[in-house]
Amino acid sequence: MQGNAFGFSAIGTVCAIMLALAACSKPAMRPVAPMPAATPSTPSPPVPSHVAKPKIVPSVAPSKGPIMLGSRGFAEEKSRIKAALAKNPTDALRAEDVGYYIDVLQGRLKQVASTQVGIVVGRQGNDLILDLSARLDFDIGSARITPGIGQMLAPIAKVLVEYRMMLITVNATPDDSGNGVPAMQLVEQRGLAVARQLAGAGVATARIVVARSSAARNAEPQALPETRTHLEIHLEPIIRVADAARLAPSH
Repeated sequence: MQGNAFGFSAIGTVCAIMLALAACSKPAMRPVAPMPAATPSTPSPPVPSHVAKPKIVPSVAPSKGPIMLGSRGFAEEKSRIKAALAKNPTDALRAEDVGYYIDVLQGRLKQVASTQVGIVVGRQGNDLILDLSARLDFDIGSARITPGIGQMLAPIAKVLVEYRMMLITVNATPDDSGNGVPAMQLVEQRGLAVARQLAGAGVATARIVVARSSAARNAEPQALPETRTHLEIHLEPIIRVADAARLAPSH
């Protein structure tokens, strides 16, 4: 009996060793982590109809265009426009500053004229006059701004944007007399084109005045003959209302 007990014990020991070796030979199985549940995407809430969408603001705000004045009552209407502009003290000059302001502005414009042949800068008291006639290379029968005219006006506009306390009058007339109303139409269209070019470069339209002939305004549209255009830009200081009344000539 003891022999059998010893045999059973040895057999049990061998089986235990074999089971242990078999367990070591297989890799341990790691539990698989559960996949996270998919989160449903939440759609963006619709914009309420009462909320205004943001507007794209243009770099240059659109303008109504330069002010056109007919020949009848031109001086009175221009004075009224100047008086309205003079009510804003930030855009009008004190009387004691006018002379110095005009001197500096004249110097700046002469610098521009020195780089472009054909621009003449003149002065009458505190008013400045730019004669651009020699540099106007409009196409025949056209009022379109050519690249040459655009390049001429660009530095002038830059100065006028900086020196904003001036009323600007664009005055275009035909050099050749006797051509009649159609020629005047073409000339005034060119003057308006120059004024619009200045406005497009940043000069405030509220202080740009274009002289216009009543005859050309009432004429029927027709083919416009070519004529040489004489064009001047007149610059007048805008003086504060109180100072302008004090400086007005007494009668």
